[in-house]
Amino acid sequence: DVNDQDTPHITTLSLPGGVVGLAYSDTLTEDGGTAPLAWTVTGLPSGISQQPNSISPTLSGTACVAGLYNVTATVTDSAAPKPNYGTQGLTLKINQASTTTSVASSLNASTYGQAVTFTATVAPQYSCTPTGTVTFEDGGVAFAGSSTVALSGGMASFTTTALQLIAGTHSITAVYSGDSNFY
Repeated sequence: DVNDQDTPHITTLSLPGGVVGLAYSDTLTEDGGTAPLAWTVTGLPSGISQQPNSISPTLSGTACVAGLYNVTATVTDSAAPKPNYGTQGLTLKINQASTTTSVASSLNASTYGQAVTFTATVAPQYSCTPTGTVTFEDGGVAFAGSSTVALSGGMASFTTTALQLIAGTHSITAVYSGDSNFY
């Protein structure tokens, strides 16, 4: 406990993993030292920080970049004449988040020879904005030409040429490529 007169040491040995776009929160623990204690945590991903300020052992926020982060936590006590400290290396893994892809048509129905614009929306599981590409397909086959389109703001559009859609019913889908943060 914090009333001990020995050197403080961090008892948190691992951090729970997080997911891109999902709010993260964890509180580090320690034993020993002379109160009050001050904490310093470095190596956190952008979006996650010590809360409510730099002396707290609570980490929280939302990361938008998946990856493995090498975190270093240090707790310093108020012993006199010289403060004591303990340091612990930790790893924080932020995992990719899933997405849901939907397609909307500018016309439903269209007439033969009419150009149709399809817009795909790639919605994240939580928050943050997916990047990457979508490939527009008709019946599971990519349209000829440039039917693979980069996302902008989580959306992409593709317009058919006058002769790409033959008469009849079509099953139009958009296949998301994923990126380093989303699948």
